[in-house]
Formats: sequence, structure tokens, C-alpha cells
Amino acid sequence: MTVAAKWRRMTARVDKVRAAVNSGSTDECPDAVAGALDALYDLWEAWRSARTGPGVSLKVVDDDRAVSGEPDGETAAALVFGRGGKTHAMVEFGDLTDTFSDTFRDLYGVWRWQPYTDPNPRYRTRCAWYAQHVAGQEVLPPFMRALAWLKTQSEVSP
Repeated sequence: MTVAAKWRRMTARVDKVRAAVNSGSTDECPDAVAGALDALYDLWEAWRSARTGPGVSLKVVDDDRAVSGEPDGETAAALVFGRGGKTHAMVEFGDLTDTFSDTFRDLYGVWRWQPYTDPNPRYRTRCAWYAQHVAGQEVLPPFMRALAWLKTQSEVSP
């Protein structure tokens, strides 16, 4: 799959999230978020692969060093961490809260990221970034920040 195809899928999945935040359906927004997390993971993996070269593997800590200090990069890493929770711990992301949103919605309440953590010490940094950049926020803005960062990465820029 080409980088262009990964971006096309990511854009389509974010569009689904954008539409789903106006839904009160208990399935629509979490399903859209799950799809967007998968598409983001594909872009992240393309970025990782392009940085390593043949026969070289990176560890989570290497990725963390590459994005550390860049809030949008940290957000991307935090969402990739959340995608791991979706896939391996079967967490459904996106809670319909009774809080106010930053923008007007026909829906009472707003879809937000819930807290998430992992006891594995190798994810300590990503847990902190998730808590700082993702947890409690409306579902769409963290995706937008992560994509803004990925667009600046020459390995995967659209």
C-alpha cells in the first residue's frame, strides 16, 4: 500500500469521525474512532519503516525519542498507543459525556476520549502523553494534531 493510499484512507476515516461526533448512536462514533486509529497506525508504521531502513528495527523508546518535545508528535504516539489498547485490550474509545463541546452540536453532550493506561513500564511515556494530549478531549482534535505532525514528516508527507 502506498503512502498516498494510507493518506486517502486516513482522510476518509477522519471524515467519518467528524460526521459521527454529531451522532448520539452508541456505535457510530466509537466505530469511526476505531477505524481512524487503524488508519493512523498504518501511517505511523510507514513513518517508522521509512526511518529504519532494511533490516533495522526500532523499539517504542526510539519512536518516543523521535517525537519527544513535539506536542503533535506526542499526540500521534499517544493515539498509536490507544490503538494498541483497542486492538489488544479491546477498549472502545469515545465516551458520550454530558459535558459541553467547543462547537455547537445538535446533540446534548460530546464525544470525548476516556482515560486509558497500561501497566507495562515500556509504555510509561505514552501513558503520560495520552493523559496530557488525548484523555478528556473531544475525539476529533487529537486526530487533527497527529495528522498535522505526520504531514510535516518527509517520510510520509502527502
